[in-house]
Amino acid sequence: MHPILLKVVLDKSEGQQIRASAFMVLKKSQPSFTTLQVIAHSLRTEQNKQLKTLIYTSLVNLATFKSHIPEQLSTYVITLFKNIIAII
Repeated sequence: MHPILLKVVLDKSEGQQIRASAFMVLKKSQPSFTTLQVIAHSLRTEQNKQLKTLIYTSLVNLATFKSHIPEQLSTYVITLFKNIIAII
């Protein structure tokens, strides 16, 4: 499931709502660090400001509200921010 959702999130030819929905489902399905890393790095070239903001704020929320998500996912997101904070 993750590869299909990731492909939709990254497909710039898809509509914003479809990509946003795919991201939200993916986010709730405990994605791997690699999946989150790919999404985070895609923000460098993302032209859709609304989608970019959605993804960014979602990742910030995942890192901030640790009690609502598995510890491993929170750790993944915190590590991502340490590595990519300058891209936004």
